[in-house]
Amino acid sequence: MHGATRKCLSRTLHRSVPGDSRLCNGAAGQPKVACDPLRANEQPKAGRQPNLCLSCGLCCDGSIFADVKLLPGENAGRLLSLGIPLQPQSPRARNGPGSKVKGWGFTQPCAALEQCRCRIYASRPQYCREFECLLLKKLVSGDVDFARAERLVRLARRQIGKIDKLLRALGQADDKALASRFRDLTKRLEGVRPDPETARLFGKLTVAFHKLNQLLQQHFYPAPA
Repeated sequence: MHGATRKCLSRTLHRSVPGDSRLCNGAAGQPKVACDPLRANEQPKAGRQPNLCLSCGLCCDGSIFADVKLLPGENAGRLLSLGIPLQPQSPRARNGPGSKVKGWGFTQPCAALEQCRCRIYASRPQYCREFECLLLKKLVSGDVDFARAERLVRLARRQIGKIDKLLRALGQADDKALASRFRDLTKRLEGVRPDPETARLFGKLTVAFHKLNQLLQQHFYPAPA
């Protein structure tokens, strides 16, 4: 169960999308973040509901993805100047961020997201421009209506809130991506004999992660075939 959970939730993907700000606060204690929203002066694509992603934020707040990699040739220096804390992702990134480098990325929750708005929208990475979650695609195609999509977002957020509460009860109160927090906690508990209450809470956490994993794979980001 642990492995299956981590496989989906800690997957490094390269993403983006567009957003009802009342739903995008995320888990307790985490920054208010959301997916790439459409800017107020930008017209949505034909058929798109422009506010679904501002009701969600799961692809940018660390709930689904742990980090974002830049594509070769992307302007890492520009992102650094905009306050994105880039980190080397491979040994190829030896010379530091320049105007164009390979092997750089940044972790989730995304530092560019402020109250459901992307403050670097015009300069966001290519993967952020291209990614659309399964739920958004279904909304655009008409396979689900907006009310149904919004209910699924609420359901995911409630489950994430439960997980965050359990993580904090077990001493994992940092603001890393959700799966990173779970992984750090698991490593911390390895090789030790937990007391009964810790064991009980960790059991509940594992089950909660598994349920979230199933929900995300079914409605937001299916596992690769």
